[in-house]
Amino acid sequence: MNPLLVVVMIGCGAGLVLVALLLHGLGPAGERGAMVTGAVGVAIAIGAALLRAFAVGRPDTRQADLPGLRYAHRQPGRFVWLPVLLAGIGLGVALSVTHDAWPLMLIPLPVVVLVAFAFDGLTIRVSGDELSWSFGRFGFPRGRVGLAELASTSLTQTTFAEGWGIRRTRRGWLYNISGFDAVVVHRRDGKSFLLGSDEPRKLKAAIDSALAASRSG
Repeated sequence: MNPLLVVVMIGCGAGLVLVALLLHGLGPAGERGAMVTGAVGVAIAIGAALLRAFAVGRPDTRQADLPGLRYAHRQPGRFVWLPVLLAGIGLGVALSVTHDAWPLMLIPLPVVVLVAFAFDGLTIRVSGDELSWSFGRFGFPRGRVGLAELASTSLTQTTFAEGWGIRRTRRGWLYNISGFDAVVVHRRDGKSFLLGSDEPRKLKAAIDSALAASRSG
């Protein structure tokens, strides 16, 4: 699906939440309108989360235009939308229990949605003379390293304690969006980092092939 649609839906939901907060500030006269507007805003935000989480995206054909592209893969991170759903459920419970505290719960929901949208996938590319990776649809956080700085790769399994996202582990920095499969990238300076992937063998083969080509050239 078009990510712009999700951004527009999130923007509309956040706008309605702000309107609800302004109406709530008017006192009893605006309280009912605030609750209705806030509920609609929350529904739109949660709808955007569900669309983003479960939609089957089309492959990014623009990657084929990158010079020297050897490998490009985007792993979706659908579980990052779970906090959005939990926040929406919590807000619904607050709306049914009290009319006083719910405006405070409206504020973090759009933030949670935007953070989830920023970390809803991990894209890894091997192109030209570098290995690069980036999170979400915004392409940030991101990282890159030159192939000349790399020594070798190996397959591994991460642990629950090492977690997901961007984490400092005993084996180096971990960049992972979901699952436990990863590739350890060993640098020439003795350091290493881990890239999570749902196709680790293909990623390792692509990096190894690029390293072999760079050394033979």
